[in-house]
Amino acid sequence: MKRTEVYDRLLDTARSLFDRVEMGAGDFQGGPCVIRGERCLILNKSVGLDTNLKLIANTLADMNLDEQYLLPAIRDAIERYSER
Repeated sequence: MKRTEVYDRLLDTARSLFDRVEMGAGDFQGGPCVIRGERCLILNKSVGLDTNLKLIANTLADMNLDEQYLLPAIRDAIERYSER
């Protein structure tokens, strides 16, 4: 699977687990946060695909996904691309 496909699948997974996933540009790293009570994942489009891929994988790796059904390919991608 190409990195862009992995990114899209991890992004879809994040969208299903967070209230909002936002993409912005600026001088910030991005990551999970709470805004007005909503669980959000903020991504920085200025940093590129690889950085955001790792950020999403790290965020998902930090979550308790034991009770969440994920395709084996998604679980493998989280493990492969996260730094955990």
